[in-house]
Amino acid sequence: EEFLVERGVSGMAPGAAVVALRRALCDGETAIVVADVDWERFGPRFTALRPSPLLSELIADTVELGTGAGEFAARLHTMSEGERMRAAVELVRVSAAAVLGHPGPEAIDAGRTFQEIGFDSLTAVELRDRIATATGIRPPATMIFDYPTPTALAEYLNVELLGAPRESVPPIPVIAPDDQDPIVIVGMSCRFPGDVESPEDLWRLVDSDGDAITAFPADRGWDLTGLFDTAAGESGTSYERVGGFVHDAGEFDPGLFG
Repeated sequence: EEFLVERGVSGMAPGAAVVALRRALCDGETAIVVADVDWERFGPRFTALRPSPLLSELIADTVELGTGAGEFAARLHTMSEGERMRAAVELVRVSAAAVLGHPGPEAIDAGRTFQEIGFDSLTAVELRDRIATATGIRPPATMIFDYPTPTALAEYLNVELLGAPRESVPPIPVIAPDDQDPIVIVGMSCRFPGDVESPEDLWRLVDSDGDAITAFPADRGWDLTGLFDTAAGESGTSYERVGGFVHDAGEFDPGLFG
């Protein structure tokens, strides 16, 4: 419950939940979700790691900008290009370490992705808020998705604060699947209860509403006479007389596989 509340989804009051359920039933809806959602809290956290065109249109950007934009940008203007990059990376690392509870920025590898470092949707929003407060700029809701490493995010901050052309530091491109790339299924095999030895057998079993449950097989070396016991949980016994078995499993040759 605490996990959901932190992300903007609270438990509904019983009265409100019953009224909502009644309305849903009366309206004849077959696919509906009723929830008490704090959209300003839920939206940014949900979209931090997975962009959502729907929610991005429904939820206003509520990031509070800090007053340090001028100070940090002024510092960058006095530095060389290499120093600017180091300063921006350090800002990101310090902020990330604070969000994750590390004692210092040395715990943050600037070349690893934020998700590898340990960020989830909740901490991603907190990092975004810290960056906004420290720099005075408004990072996108999908900040760590668009700029997935501290180094990539630092490059973005330099562009935003120094006024360089945005296209000079593009977001990391997401490679779309090639629709022309052929997918070839070389072969399929399977063994399931119900004498299923191929995908075709499996389909026939499902299509015919068949039953794959049978009596215990006699080729496993089990003492079938003493195996059954009405008391559940007794070691070495079974309180069931039937089950799902791959009946040719007794023919398996373990020596062939070492």
